Amino acid sequence: MRLLTLQTALFVSGSIERPDLLANRINREFNNLFNDMPNIMNMPIELPPDIPVVQMFSTDRKHQINISRNRIDFFYKTPHPLVDSVQSSLTMLSPMIEQFYTYIIKKEKLPINRIGLIATLFLPEKDNVHRIAEKYFRNKGFEKCCEMSFRVNSRCNIKNHQINNILNVEANTLFQRQNNDEIQTPGIIVTIDTNNVPTEKLLTLSIAKSIIKHAENRLNEAATKEMI
Repeated sequence: MRLLTLQTALFVSGSIERPDLLANRINREFNNLFNDMPNIMNMPIELPPDIPVVQMFSTDRKHQINISRNRIDFFYKTPHPLVDSVQSSLTMLSPMIEQFYTYIIKKEKLPINRIGLIATLFLPEKDNVHRIAEKYFRNKGFEKCCEMSFRVNSRCNIKNHQINNILNVEANTLFQRQNNDEIQTPGIIVTIDTNNVPTEKLLTLSIAKSIIKHAENRLNEAATKEMI
C-alpha cells in the first residue's frame, strides 16, 4: 500500500471569528512549518462556514492547514508515493497529528464536537476490477465491469461516542508527473475515514486521543492488507 494523503479534521461547535490570527498561532506552534505564502480570503461571514478562509503550506507542499469558520484541517500529501509507505509515514506523522489536536483543544480551547482521520491509500494492481470483485462480490459477473467502487460504514463505540468506520474502495488510475512525463499506474484507491458522530457534548482531549488512536490502528499493516 502507498499513502497518498492523510487528513486530520477538527469540527468547531460555533464559529472561528479570526481564522487568519489562528493560522499565525498554529504556525508558531509548529515552528514555522507552514513557511510558504498563505492564501487568505476575506469572505463575508454569510457564506457557507466550511469554505476555507486561510490555507497555509510548507514550501515542499507536503504539509497544509485549511481553516474555515467551523473546521480546521491538517493535511499531509505525498508527492511521490513509495511502496509500503503507510507505516513509516504514520510513525512520522502521528506525533504531529497529536500536537495539532492537542494545541487546538487544550491551548486554543476551541469547542470541538467532531474529529476525524482520513487516509487515502493506493495499491498498484493491473487487474484492479477483478481483484475488488473477487474480494467483495460473490457474483462473478461483476468481474466483467470496467469500473467498480463501493462504500461501507460499520459503527462502533468509544467512551460512549459513536464512531463511523468508513471504507471506500475504488478501481482507478494514479497519475504522477516524473520530469516531463506523466506516469499512469492502474490500481485500487482505498479511503479509510474514521470520525465520531457529533452530539451536543464537546470532545475532551482524552476522547479525541482515543478516537485518533483507533483511527490509526485501522491503518496498521495487517488491517490494510485484509481490505484488498
